[in-house]
Amino acid sequence: MPLSNAPGIAARSPYGAQYAFGARPPCYDNRPPSGRLPPRSEPVFLAVYPPPGLTPRIARLAWHLRDKEGLRGMPIGQARFHVTLHHIGEYADLLSEDIDEISEAVAAIEMPPFRAALDYAMSFRHPERLPLVLRGDDGVAGLTMLQNQLVAALERIGFARPRAPEFTPHLTLLYDKQRVREQAVEEISWTVNEVVLVRSLQRQSRHLPLARWKLVA
Repeated sequence: MPLSNAPGIAARSPYGAQYAFGARPPCYDNRPPSGRLPPRSEPVFLAVYPPPGLTPRIARLAWHLRDKEGLRGMPIGQARFHVTLHHIGEYADLLSEDIDEISEAVAAIEMPPFRAALDYAMSFRHPERLPLVLRGDDGVAGLTMLQNQLVAALERIGFARPRAPEFTPHLTLLYDKQRVREQAVEEISWTVNEVVLVRSLQRQSRHLPLARWKLVA
């Protein structure tokens, strides 16, 4: 059965156009006549989220690892714990017709709900700050399968970035300057039954859902 589609709403900006995929909006030397600043380009991506009842446990694990490893970075907000499936691009505005086009592509995917399990923590390499993340082995096979199907569907409509050498499912807990060795943790698992199209409002440290699709058995 295909994913059931719940269309999202994206208002057209006062500047009208969606910026080209992967591009940032042009610079404005002056404010527009209305006196408002032009919209800020923000990341838009597809993701899955753990259920709200599980996020306090993830937060406790983040704090435990922070104290254990002597880190200074603060865990990200519980509402932002997620696994990114595909980064679509940086947009000042994503138009409703673009969301409709993405919705049609995603709704054509056939995949039932599945279990995701993360059971070890480690730091990723990064030039500025090191993300401390949760990862899994066999427990992330469903995430990899879903991501492959999503990218293939988005490629057909021109909303997919070039494929990375390897998709590495992970859930970020916090960022820090200190590297944390790979170590086993108590398993975090849940049933993935929904894909969300998200805009990351970075200055507000929150995620804005634009559309949601249910996985249907």
